[in-house]
Amino acid sequence: MKYVFAPKSFSSYEQLVKTTGHELLHGTFFASGYDAIDLATGSWNMAAKINSHHAIIGEWENQFIKMKGWQNLNLNTTELPNTLENLRQYNHRFDSMYNGMMKIMKNFLK
Repeated sequence: MKYVFAPKSFSSYEQLVKTTGHELLHGTFFASGYDAIDLATGSWNMAAKINSHHAIIGEWENQFIKMKGWQNLNLNTTELPNTLENLRQYNHRFDSMYNGMMKIMKNFLK
């Protein structure tokens, strides 16, 4: 697997660390058999802009930034249109993948 980072990823040490974690989570999800499925099965506006990977990664980014104390650094993060619980409710395939993906995500917070 090859990782390509946008120039903004190198805007600061903290942004690079967060972006690296983001991309490594994608790779780990794929390697664990979790495809990035479209979660556009809801009635809310941004549903089409989120997939199963980004739903979990967005939650990881929020927790990681808080854990590191980087809340005031204005880092780029994945925008979540709704809570994970609502995403699970709207898409049963995502719901079936949720626990395994969350277990992987939590390992990235250690």
